Amino acid sequence: MLNLADDAYWTDPWQTRKAVQRSLMQSGDEGFLIGAPSAVPLDRRDRFPVAVLYARKLNGGRGVNFRASAIITAMDLHTHALHAAPAFGSRNRTSSPTAAGGASAKKAPADSFSNDDTAMVCEGHTIDLAKRLNIPHQRGEYIVHLVCLDQVSNGCPMKLVESAVYQDPAVDAYIAEQLESQPTPTRPVPTPGTPVPCYDARDNSPKIPAAAGIAMDIDRVTPIDEATSCIVRGSYRLPVRPQHILDHDDDSPSQAVGDYSSWTAMVPITLLLTGTVNAAPVTISLLVPTSHDLVPAGDGVHVTGHFAVDLCRLADLASTPQTYFVYAFSGPVMSGPTPAAFVEMPVLKRSR
Repeated sequence: MLNLADDAYWTDPWQTRKAVQRSLMQSGDEGFLIGAPSAVPLDRRDRFPVAVLYARKLNGGRGVNFRASAIITAMDLHTHALHAAPAFGSRNRTSSPTAAGGASAKKAPADSFSNDDTAMVCEGHTIDLAKRLNIPHQRGEYIVHLVCLDQVSNGCPMKLVESAVYQDPAVDAYIAEQLESQPTPTRPVPTPGTPVPCYDARDNSPKIPAAAGIAMDIDRVTPIDEATSCIVRGSYRLPVRPQHILDHDDDSPSQAVGDYSSWTAMVPITLLLTGTVNAAPVTISLLVPTSHDLVPAGDGVHVTGHFAVDLCRLADLASTPQTYFVYAFSGPVMSGPTPAAFVEMPVLKRSR
């Protein structure tokens, strides 16, 4: 999105900023995009940089505190583990905002745009994933996103490699072979129950996506009380690795849950929730069984299925009245947000 050569993310991440931010601000819509090097040579670099451009209205606008609400995520394509954390620390520095038209907002007179409801400013930030997400300094493949409440950035693939001089294809082949030989993941499977968890289609289950994706439907508003529950119903069409496909000759503990004789795969899905009062990310890792057939797709296989789980049994969500935005991740696939609000009912006084 920033049209930069990889080395520029360490030396000059803003060399294309004027052209990119001009397009952002001229749209008149508040939003953001990110850029990241496609390959990080570990023999030369110890930082894994992500550049962020955020365009907002100078007057009015959504009123969102971007630096307090933004969440940076990185999905590990090898392990299907999601790394997520607040994007900015208290010592974050931002480049000077630039007002639409090219003038620096710091140098312009205080009232230059005070009556212009169309005036836009653009902030530039850099984030080091090595520090912010504790991404290990070792070979790996990730897809990076930035989310801010109900808005989400473009996705950026980032591969960590041993050297920029030579990327050995034999190493990629060996790692792929080792990953395929791993046992079925041992991530806990919520035991099927009544009415949830459920891994079959329900009357109110979302339709399975036509292409790779995850569809979700969540109780839109939930009152906070002692019996609080919040059901998320989902369906999916997702690529799966060989280690997610079940071999019924294998008695691994991860399969010994409920009646699994008809299950064909265990699909890793991670839910990420961020709130309007407390934006700190909440992640819920699921391993969803399916009995649907595997479908050849490209050079791999896809699997479809359904799930329904109670978010309140999996995380402490009902302590603060707020609206959560729920995202779902599985390997290269991300979907959302789907909103879910928790409310505290007012106490009404009875008239005498």
